[in-house]
Amino acid sequence: MKKVIIIIVIVVIAFIAYNYISKGNSSSLSPDEQKLERLIDDMRRVRKDFRIANSSGALGGADITDDIDEAYSEIARIESSLKTLKRKLTTESAKEKAGQLQNDVDAFKKSLK
Repeated sequence: MKKVIIIIVIVVIAFIAYNYISKGNSSSLSPDEQKLERLIDDMRRVRKDFRIANSSGALGGADITDDIDEAYSEIARIESSLKTLKRKLTTESAKEKAGQLQNDVDAFKKSLK
């Protein structure tokens, strides 16, 4: 029983360490930088959801019009939020990330046409 508890504790510590290393210490980010990180995550989610919908539409012949409309709406929201947020960013790394996100948004919009 003692070994099982020790293994569980080690797994939990490893999981926490992995999250800390892979995501970074988000508490050190300003609120605006945290918003930017959420927008980046939202963009990843939109790309993933669209890719899944597109492949299921291709395989099953499903109508993905609603999925495309949802992607456009979500991209418009991300772009609007990003435009507002860009003015508030102060660090160069955050401004660079915002520029990369804008490029991703533009490329994704182009791929939808």
